[in-house]
Amino acid sequence: MDADGNLFGTTLIGGANHPDSFTRGAGVVFGLRPNGASWIESTLYDFCAQSECVDGAGPYAGLVQDALGNLFGVTAYGGVQCTLAGLTQTCGTVFELSPNGGLWSETVVHAFCAEEDCPDGAAPVGTLVLDASGRLYGTTTAGGGNDNPFQEGAGTVFRLSGTTYKVLHRFCGLANCTDGASPSLGVFLGKGHALFGTTAFGGVNPSGTVFEIDY
Repeated sequence: MDADGNLFGTTLIGGANHPDSFTRGAGVVFGLRPNGASWIESTLYDFCAQSECVDGAGPYAGLVQDALGNLFGVTAYGGVQCTLAGLTQTCGTVFELSPNGGLWSETVVHAFCAEEDCPDGAAPVGTLVLDASGRLYGTTTAGGGNDNPFQEGAGTVFRLSGTTYKVLHRFCGLANCTDGASPSLGVFLGKGHALFGTTAFGGVNPSGTVFEIDY
């Protein structure tokens, strides 16, 4: 929600674009504007507007907004082609939507898995968080380069400062993935320089973990 009470969100499917791999639609970013006792809905962006969905597809997570009104989110698919779980597909993006005279323009801030074995991660599905300095933090459920008995790649925690991308942690870095694997819900900011989150797998049991990362 912005300062004027407008709501912003995403849909995983639907929208105007229906490429072969997304026959039910590649998803949208929408806005809801209060209008008395009702709401007026508008589509801010239809994903897969570009060839081969290089602009992203399948936004599972919600959005964050910076002080200038720009919206940031992730898509689990779209971006560049990669090989994940033995399948050639697309591995997701971090995107920005910027208001421009009543319209919105989309920019891919980072396309995952541009390198072999996806050392930067793949398939982000958790909502981003934004710190006071305007840096974005998030997770990927796969990729990262470490072997994972549960799926291909164990996932990452990452930071974006503008367009500068940095992996803060690659999961399954310890034997038997005792540090966790496959974080799917993003992270939240703690006091000082601490990030907290959960993994779906890994740990001692191994039934997942709650983790802290100092950055």
